[in-house]
Amino acid sequence: MEFSTTEQAVYDAISEKLENEVSIYDIELLSGILRISLTKIGGIDLDSLARCNSIISKTLDESQEFGTQHYALEVSSPGLERNLRRSDHFSSSIGENVVVKGLFDGVKTRISGEIVHCGNGFVEIKDDKNGEIHTLEISNITQAKTIFKWNSEDKSDNRTLSSAFEGTGR
Repeated sequence: MEFSTTEQAVYDAISEKLENEVSIYDIELLSGILRISLTKIGGIDLDSLARCNSIISKTLDESQEFGTQHYALEVSSPGLERNLRRSDHFSSSIGENVVVKGLFDGVKTRISGEIVHCGNGFVEIKDDKNGEIHTLEISNITQAKTIFKWNSEDKSDNRTLSSAFEGTGR
C-alpha cells in the first residue's frame, strides 16, 4: 500500500518543514482522522512530537489541503508495535517479528514470524510455527504489524516483565 492522493499531498506539504527534526514514518487518513507517525534517530520524545504537531497543524492550515473539511490531527510515534503499509516499512523491519495477513496463492492466510529479507516488491518471512520461509508479494498483503515479544528467550537476561516491576508499586 502506498499513500493515497490526499496522504501524498499532506506528505508533500509537511516533509520539508520537518526534515531537520524528524522522519515521517506514515500518514493515514481514515474517517476524518489524520494520523501522522514520526520517528527520530535515538527515539522521539514528547517535546519533539509537540513541536512537530504545531508545525504540521500550521502548515496544513496554510496549505488549504482540506479546505473546509473538518479533520482531527493525531501526531505520534509509530509505537512499539507498528503497522507496515509500504515497502520501506518492511525493509526497515528486517529481523523483527511480524504478523501478516493477505491473499497468498489464492488463499486468505495469516503468517507470524520474522522478516528475513525484503526487496523488489517481495518480503520473506520465517514462519514461527515451522521455520519455513514464505516469500510474499507485498501488494497481496492486506494487513501487517510488528509484534513485540515480551518473553525473551535470551538466557543472559533472566528478568521477566513481572520482575522488572517488583518494588515499583505497579
